[in-house]
Amino acid sequence: MRAARVTARGRRAAESLMSDVVRVSRASGRPVTDPVTGVVSTPSDVVYEGIGRVQSRQTEAETVDGVQVYVLSSLVVQLPVHVSPLVDDEVQVVESVMDPHLVGRVFRVKAAPRKSHATMTRCEVEEVAA
Repeated sequence: MRAARVTARGRRAAESLMSDVVRVSRASGRPVTDPVTGVVSTPSDVVYEGIGRVQSRQTEAETVDGVQVYVLSSLVVQLPVHVSPLVDDEVQVVESVMDPHLVGRVFRVKAAPRKSHATMTRCEVEEVAA
C-alpha cells in the first residue's frame, strides 16, 4: 500500500530530526504535602523516555504606542508516533545537543491530537514554571 510506505518514510524522516532526549511522566497518585517543607508534590510514573524535539510554532507580539503589550508563543513537543501522551502529562528535556538551555525545562501537555497517517505525535504544551 503506497500510503503506508510514504507514512513510514515520513516517520523515519521526522524521527531523524528528534535530537533531544525527553522524559514523559504521568501522575500516579494524589498530591502529597511534605510536613517539614510544605512543598506539594505529585507521585508520577515515567511512561516514555527517548527521542523528541521542542519547537515553537508561532510568536506574535502586539505593540501599542511603541510598547510591547503581550507575546503569544505556541510550543509543541514532537515525539515518535508510537508515544501516546495524555493531557496533563509532563515532558522534561533530559538532553539537548542543539540547545543546552532546554535541558531541565518541563512542559505540560495541553493536547495531543491523533490523526491518520501521522509521522509524529505533536503535543501542544505549556512550560511549567520552576
